[in-house]
Amino acid sequence: LFPHCPGVEQAVPWACLRPQTPDGSPILGRSPLENLYLNTGHGTLGWTNAAASAHIVADMVEGKKPAIDLTGLDISRF
Repeated sequence: LFPHCPGVEQAVPWACLRPQTPDGSPILGRSPLENLYLNTGHGTLGWTNAAASAHIVADMVEGKKPAIDLTGLDISRF
């Protein structure tokens, strides 16, 4: 796209793949594996939801009740 851009010959194509669930809502909380918590599936809203999702999962790891109702956001919906 930019043939006269310095260093263009060293450019490497890549894709910023973002895991996304079919319904668009993230998966938060415990996984079926012991001591594995999930914070994934946000798709294009990853950066938008990053801080809140991390806070929620951190609360869960510490055994605290998350600040919001997580009904429908765990892996059991799949």
